[in-house]
Amino acid sequence: TQTGGSGVVEQMRIDRDGNVGIGTDNPGAKLEINNGSTQTELRISVTGDTGYSTINFSDASDINPGQIYYHHQQNLMNFRTNDNDRMVINSSGSVGIGTTVPQTKLAIGSTQGSGIDFLYDATNNYKHQIKNYWNSNTDSRMDFNIGRTSGVTPVTIMSVGYGGNVGIGTTTPLAKLDIQGTQGQLFS
Repeated sequence: TQTGGSGVVEQMRIDRDGNVGIGTDNPGAKLEINNGSTQTELRISVTGDTGYSTINFSDASDINPGQIYYHHQQNLMNFRTNDNDRMVINSSGSVGIGTTVPQTKLAIGSTQGSGIDFLYDATNNYKHQIKNYWNSNTDSRMDFNIGRTSGVTPVTIMSVGYGGNVGIGTTTPLAKLDIQGTQGQLFS
């Protein structure tokens, strides 16, 4: 590239390994961009305000097992793995995990008996949980589980739902507040 009519300044290089360098003469990856400052920008643009921009991650058996989509008209970003939607950030900044239409700042879609794990460490051995259950189209239950021992399935300490009842020590509360212990029903 010629700058100001005096000489040629290299702006891009393709080395013998097929690596492309923009702003560097020694690219260390298939594409390396360096503008010589503390901020570098990569811009993916479309013509107009519709359509979408996509980054695809592919392998030998699938051309798009992982993707990042930006939908320009809806102003939302969608993250996909294994060819399925996993997370979306909409134009209001709401995040949906397991749902593509979050209506609150964080919406987590789940299936029967799944929910949120709170991990003590990266081993997944110690954890607390909040799990969702449905027994009909009109009734549901949420269990709060505590893991007290490494590698042991967390124990339900409180269950809220089914008919508006709260159970402590039971997942089938029979009254508005049903407390049970090892000696049977303690309070109801």
